[in-house]
Amino acid sequence: MTATATAPAPSAQPEAQRSSPVVDWLKSQYALYILVALLLVATITRGSIFWGGTNLTNLLLQMSIIGVVVLGELIVVLTGGIDISVGSALGLAAVIAAGLFGGPSVFLGLV
Repeated sequence: MTATATAPAPSAQPEAQRSSPVVDWLKSQYALYILVALLLVATITRGSIFWGGTNLTNLLLQMSIIGVVVLGELIVVLTGGIDISVGSALGLAAVIAAGLFGGPSVFLGLV
C-alpha cells in the first residue's frame, strides 16, 4: 500500500484591515487627548467661570506675545534659515525691558 500525503488546505487569512488616515492621525495625538481632559476638568471644577469672557480674554492676551514670536519664527523656518534662538532673544528682551521700566526712563524701556 502506498501512502500519499496531502498538504493541508491553506487557511483563509483575513486581509490586513486598512484604517483611514483620520483614525491613524487620531491614534497619534496624545497631546490633544490631554488638552481635552484638562478642559473637561476645568469646566467641571470652575463651570461658567472658565468659559467666561474675562478668562478667555486673559488667555488670548497672554498668548498674543508668543503668537507673534511664533509667526516670526515660522517665516524663518519656512525660508530654510533654521534658527530656534528666538525664545532666548525674547526672554532677554523681556528681562531688559522689565529692568528699564523700573528705571529712570520708561521711554527707554519701550524702545
